[in-house]
Amino acid sequence: HYPAADRGMFACSDALLNNVWRTCRQTMLCCMEDTFVDCPLYEQSYWLGDARNEALVCYMMFGDTRLVRRCCELGGESLGRGDLAHMRVPTRWPRVIPAWSFLWLRMCWENYWYSGDRDALVTRFFPDARKMLDACLQNYIDPKTGLFSITAWQFFDWIGLDNGHRIVTHNNTFLVDSLRLGARMAEIAGDQPTASRYRAAADRLAARINDHLWDDARGAYVDSIHNDGARSTSVSRQINTLALLHGVVPPDREKRALPIVLGDQTDGVVQFGSPFATLYLLEYLGETGRVAPMLDVIRDLWGGMMDAQTTTFWESFANGNLGGGRYPTRSYCHAWSAGPAYVFSRYLIGARIEEPGGSRLSLTPRVDCLDRADARIPLPAGEARLSWTRQPDGSVQVTLSASPEIHATLQPPPGWGILDHKGPTLEIKPGEEITVSLKDTTSPPSRYE
Repeated sequence: HYPAADRGMFACSDALLNNVWRTCRQTMLCCMEDTFVDCPLYEQSYWLGDARNEALVCYMMFGDTRLVRRCCELGGESLGRGDLAHMRVPTRWPRVIPAWSFLWLRMCWENYWYSGDRDALVTRFFPDARKMLDACLQNYIDPKTGLFSITAWQFFDWIGLDNGHRIVTHNNTFLVDSLRLGARMAEIAGDQPTASRYRAAADRLAARINDHLWDDARGAYVDSIHNDGARSTSVSRQINTLALLHGVVPPDREKRALPIVLGDQTDGVVQFGSPFATLYLLEYLGETGRVAPMLDVIRDLWGGMMDAQTTTFWESFANGNLGGGRYPTRSYCHAWSAGPAYVFSRYLIGARIEEPGGSRLSLTPRVDCLDRADARIPLPAGEARLSWTRQPDGSVQVTLSASPEIHATLQPPPGWGILDHKGPTLEIKPGEEITVSLKDTTSPPSRYE
């Protein structure tokens, strides 16, 4: 496999989560060659959408940017043969999964944000992204609805979504996300007119999604519009998750769609069928501060695979449409399933890169979720190390250190404060190690305090 260095580390007081992290590592290593490959046996192909998830794990586990950079460049090269980046490259099979094309663009942006390689963004990624986004706006916007419409493989998850039509909801929310990222790329490249044009297009498309793909009776976004113009009656958890994650949902509709996304409303709702698609639920839960429910999803779904005595994680869950009879899935080693290793570092340890290249890092450790954790976050310029241990009095002792090139800031989670410190955050000097105590400020004080 690819010569990845074990720069990242994660351990905690939950033995199941430790086993999940180790299994994610084994799954990743089996699927890293000269590119990411979907699996070591069944196809051994580089699929662009898979690679976006795998890139996030690669950063947090191995701190490697070279393999991701190669995957970004190969996706861009496929635009010489079509309007959208191809679903897998290199290949003579010029088929497109639009969501994979849009995820390729996000992978390029995230590679810039992690690596800090501005030259790659300006000279390679942005010109390719601009070519694809301009083609989407010029050639694939339905004149009647204003929605993205294309004949393609409309894949997102291995389960029964109603997506066999030209207009599907997830493609449209992904395009909103891509246009907003394209605008940020354009600003960095000094192309303000393109940045403004993409932001306006993203706002228009978000409005069209709400005009045509919201079912007010169901309080949810439907999967698609059929080719005959009829709106789908299928409501799925993953599509509503993407709508929230991609920022297209107005506040009044967010309250109505949220029970579907959180799994509180399940009647007549299509559930997740693969670890790949479920990463977007984990991201939404993490981004909105719902870290304890995020961990519960991992314990349930990835723990279910662990119960089957697996040593690598699968292409689909047993409820997905790839299994059957005695076989719960098709591929028993699929790197798109390694997402928990990323969310442990990003949302449980709370590591957030604040500027490209990771020279500034904030850490919001979710000490309210576990009694103990220890992690190392690899970055291009060095690393950060954070650990915590709950004390008998309920306080949590946190130790944080960072390489000399990294400016790190400790920020307690909501409802917690730093003992004997006046400010809400604590900056540590580059190369310094600190140990502080965090206390739950929402609990009533002990009568002995």
